[in-house]
Amino acid sequence: MIWIEVEDVILIHGRIIQATGGIDGLRDRAALAAPLQSFAGEDLFPSDIKKIARLGYGLAANHAFIDGNKRIGAMLTQLLLKWNSYHLELQKGELADMFIAIADGSADEQDLLAWIRAHIR
Repeated sequence: MIWIEVEDVILIHGRIIQATGGIDGLRDRAALAAPLQSFAGEDLFPSDIKKIARLGYGLAANHAFIDGNKRIGAMLTQLLLKWNSYHLELQKGELADMFIAIADGSADEQDLLAWIRAHIR
């Protein structure tokens, strides 16, 4: 699986903030590390898609950054799917709607996982 380093996530976030506005800065690295956790030698998120969904959800819901959490969550979800040879097929506004729902608490991690599975081709 192709993954992304924490430092690269921070750089991408900084570019998003420069381009779209907001406050740059990392608040908590935990959301960035969570998808790669294991217990007793077993991955807690055993598939590529589960890892990607965990990262996207964790960034949007847990506010790893001071600002731009929905934006970085959506961006990394798209990038990691693409880098791992998944094609995300979307209608206008669907991605934003999903990440807004995560941030406002009306969608959870399982909803994002199901949404990704429904939108990959």
